[in-house]
Parts: sequence; C-alpha cells; structure tokens
Amino acid sequence: MLGGGFFYGEEHWTCIASEAIYPDVKHDRYRTFCNGYGTFLRGQQPRVGEFDDQDDFAGSYSLSPFVVPHNTPAGSRTEAMISAYQLGRHHGKPDERLRGQINRAMAFTLRQQINANSDWFVASKISGIGAVPASPTDRTVRIDYVQHVCSAMLRWSAVLGSDQWCVLTNDRRKAR
Repeated sequence: MLGGGFFYGEEHWTCIASEAIYPDVKHDRYRTFCNGYGTFLRGQQPRVGEFDDQDDFAGSYSLSPFVVPHNTPAGSRTEAMISAYQLGRHHGKPDERLRGQINRAMAFTLRQQINANSDWFVASKISGIGAVPASPTDRTVRIDYVQHVCSAMLRWSAVLGSDQWCVLTNDRRKAR
C-alpha cells in the first residue's frame, strides 16, 4: 500500500504470529517487519524526563503528553515486541533496542499495578492487589487490561530468567 512505509496499524498480532510459526516458517522478512514496527512504536514511547519531572509516563506508549496513556497498549505492544525480540534471537540477530523498549514498558506497567498504596478505589470486600487498571487516572479494571499486561510479564520473565527479572523490578523500586 502507498502509505505502508510511513505508518503501521495495530500489528501486534502479526509479530506474535510470526514468532509463533518459527521454525516452521523462517522468513527473515517477518523479523525485518517486526523490527520496523518496533522502531515505529519507540517513537511513541516517552523516555525518562521527556514529559514530566516525575516520569509517570516513561515507558508507556503515548502520542502526546496531553493524553494520559492507557495500560493495555503497553501490554499488547510489549507482547508484540517480545515476539519481535525473539524472532531476532531465532535468526541470530537480536535487537537490543527492542530489549530496552520492552524493559521500559515493563517498568511502566509494574508501576501501574494496584498495590497496597493504590488500592483505595477497590471494593472493600475484595483484593485488587496486582490488578492493572485502564490508566493512571482511570482505575477501572477489565480482564483484557490484566490479560495483555500479565501475558507480557510472563513472557518477558521467561526470556529474562528470574535473576534478571528481579533486577528489573528492584531498579524500578529504587527509582520511585
């Protein structure tokens, strides 16, 4: 398509499927496409200090500092970027930029999980600890919010291994 080289749609399923069919289908063009998608998404990922002094949005996916980012895109796009990173590993060309992008998104989503200090909106007879709300300002919890984020967390922890996952979560705690 004419504009295909300038923007991407919601291609997370394309990258997940491309990695899932490996090694039965070993086309390097899938890795190339998913790396391009990763580059496109990194342009939407605020870095530390880019939007605010608190870095509340760092690692999310946002088009503007004037719109609060939602957590579901951080989860679904990270699922895709894990697949893109894995495709690179399968082809012997892992992209460390994808690894950094994934780590930043995981740190953001870990900050978004409901914990003992942020469970004030949860009904008194249930525990909301560990749930993932819609956004930092919308505390609604739906199954798809939790599913995408937790799927990304589980898949990334398997790639990193327990030692590296602990470092990622401990670094987040020190930074807050």
